[in-house]
Order: sequence, then C-alpha cells, then structure tokens
Amino acid sequence: MEENNRSDAMILVYVVGILVCSLGGLVWFIGQPAIIAARRDRIVSVTEDEAVDAHATNVVLSIVVPAYNEKDRLPVMLTSALDHLARHSSEITDQCCLLQEQQQQKAKNGIVTRSHAAIGSKKPTAIIEVLVVSDGSTDDTAGVVRRFQAQQKIRKDGIVIRLLELSRNSGKGAAVQAGMLRTRGNVCLMADADGATDFGPGITAVLKTYKELSEKQIRHIVVFGSRAHLEKASTATRSPLRSILMVCFHWFVAHLCDNTSIRDTQCGFKLFSRPAAMALFTNLHLQRWAFDTELIVIVGKLTNTDCPFELTEVSVPWHEVDGSKLDTSKFALAWNSITMLRDMICVRACYYLGIWKLES
Repeated sequence: MEENNRSDAMILVYVVGILVCSLGGLVWFIGQPAIIAARRDRIVSVTEDEAVDAHATNVVLSIVVPAYNEKDRLPVMLTSALDHLARHSSEITDQCCLLQEQQQQKAKNGIVTRSHAAIGSKKPTAIIEVLVVSDGSTDDTAGVVRRFQAQQKIRKDGIVIRLLELSRNSGKGAAVQAGMLRTRGNVCLMADADGATDFGPGITAVLKTYKELSEKQIRHIVVFGSRAHLEKASTATRSPLRSILMVCFHWFVAHLCDNTSIRDTQCGFKLFSRPAAMALFTNLHLQRWAFDTELIVIVGKLTNTDCPFELTEVSVPWHEVDGSKLDTSKFALAWNSITMLRDMICVRACYYLGIWKLES
C-alpha cells in the first residue's frame, strides 16, 4: 500500500514537472518577440553610408525600401521607381504637400508654420528621397545602392538615394522602422525591394487616397496597399495548405488585432502621413514579418486617445517575383504561420498587461 502511494506521488511529481516545464516553454516561446524588442538596441547598430543634409526641410516624399540580400531584384525595383518619380515629380510633389499647405493656411496672424515642403514665401526645389535599408545583407546589396547613388548625382533630378545598414539581420519590421524614423518627408511610403507591386500604378493609387483624406484635413493617415482583389484568381492556384493557413491568418488578425476592415495586412506597399509614421514607428516593437499587424493594433489604441487615425485600404497591382528569400516548403509555411500567430498573441498580451506602453 505504502509502495503504491509512493509510486502515485512520484507520478504526480513527474506530471506536475512536465506541466510546469511545458508552461514555462510556452511562455518563453510567446514572449520571444518582447525579449528581442527589449534587447535590439543593444545588439543592432544602424549606420548611414552617405552624409545627407539632416536639416533639409524641402523633402516631400520619403520611400523606405527594406532589403535583405536583394542585389538581383533591387536594381529592377529602383529603376522602375526612379523613372516614375522623375517623370511625375511635379504631380507627386503637389499631392504630398497638400496637407502641409492646409496647415500653413490655418496659421494665425500670418505666421507660417515650419514645413517640410516650403519655408516662408520662397520654395526651394522639392526633394524626393529613397532610403534603402540593408537588413544585415551579406551580398552586394549595399554596392548596388551606392552605384545608384552615383548615377543620381549625375542626373540631378531632385531625387536623393540614401543607404542605411543594420549591423545584423534583424527582420523586415526592424528595417522598416529604422528607415521610417530617419525619413524627412511630408509623406512616407514603404515599398518592398522585390518590385512585386508595380510602382507607378501603386503609388498613384495610394497617393490618390491620401489626397482625398488630406482634403478632409485628416493628419494621421495610413493607406495600406492591398492584393485582396487578386484573391479569387490566386485561390485557384494556391495549395490546400496555403488556403487553410490564409483563412486562419485572416481570422486571427480580425480577432487578435481588432481589425475587420483590412483584408490584406501583409502587402509590402504602405503609405503614411508624416505624423502617422512617427507615431506608429516610434511605438513599434515587432521586428519581423508580423510587424504590420502591430501597426493596426497601435492605430486602434492611439485612435482611442487624442490622436485619431484614418486607416484605409486600396487595391494595388501586384505580381509574384522570383528570387524570394523565404523558404516555401510546407513545413516552412506552417512554421512561419505559427510564429506570426505567436507574434500577434505576444502583442495582445504585452499591451493588455501594460508591458508595452504607447507614446501619443
């Protein structure tokens, strides 16, 4: 009898030990994004390749391009973007300056507020800047950017290329955040280095929506480029596993991020008014692929304070581009989906528990 009691006690100890270890492992796994965010500033440094006038006030548009080992695809994307920007610079400048001009008109007693588009009555030549953020690349990504920088110095068309380099690979969210916090433009655009979104029609679509919202004198504007209109066509060629993962991801985004309006959170083409970009990326914690979902959470939380946001979605032309650095095997897809779900749960928990706090 005593022998049986001792055996039962030992089994109970083992079971409790396994449960405690499992719970601890689960908490550690879910908390990884928070740990990484807390340590990042101590292990990752950001350097800018070329000195740029940090006090320039005539930058109208900043384009942030996160890049990790993109020496092959980046030239195509930059060529397309630079050609479009050069041909439509006047129109783009007018659209990007609209909100700033409205704020100036409201200034009292004839005092003109400081503008990124103009100072006083004399308007200097508007500048469009492209910030390529090399996320710890080990190939010639930085070299590609430097060659484009040299070409732009010769062209002198009001487009400036800047190169930021992270000391180690930190994730897409980290790269975009580093770039956004160093922008100088009235309007900030995030565009993927692969050129999957057709740049010309894409920027035309998001700027059109931005202009419409600016005319309503909305300051905090976020426009998500979307591939949702392509969903029916892609469903026919998508594997059953991909379809299941996509449905599950959308469900979790809707419930964990309190988002029911944005159908495509992961498209790498997003536009922000400057006030919105600074508010969002100052508060961003997630460093990798799910950072877009945290942006939605931050928008919701700041909108409930004294910092109302207008978040909307607009269709952009998109196509698949070969050369992705992502592993597309079934196991990798499943694992990436699990980690993105983990990240969303971590975001929800950290804000709920007060571990992460927002600066208005």
